Amino acid sequence: MNIIIQNLFMVRLRLENKKNGYIALMGVLVVGAAGLATALYIILSGTDSIRTTFSIEQSVEARGIANACIEESLREIQESVSFEGTGSLSLGNGECFFEVSKGVGLERTVEATGVVDETVRRVKVEIDTVRPRINVNTWQEVKDF
Repeated sequence: MNIIIQNLFMVRLRLENKKNGYIALMGVLVVGAAGLATALYIILSGTDSIRTTFSIEQSVEARGIANACIEESLREIQESVSFEGTGSLSLGNGECFFEVSKGVGLERTVEATGVVDETVRRVKVEIDTVRPRINVNTWQEVKDF
């Protein structure tokens, strides 16, 4: 009889241990899933931050290249007062295009576009006189020409 009671007791312990094991396993899975979700959130938000920083860097570079094109067009105007036309430069990771158009008398308008990958920045400059020195009235970034 003692053996039968011992066997029943052992079967009951094994069943309770299995239930405790399943509870522990479920707890580990829930905590692991929460940890994985947190890790993915951190990784993905870091990736977005890197993309944003890269876009800002490209935008700054495109504007710098557009400004360099403006400077090149002003050099062309200074060398030849009658200069009117287009030009381009390749600088760094991008390129730019400019167009100089005549206004009344010595007035000129210069439009430059700087491009880095898919990032585009545009700068427009208005000049009211060319001689004896170039006098810039406005120098501004614009959405479109």
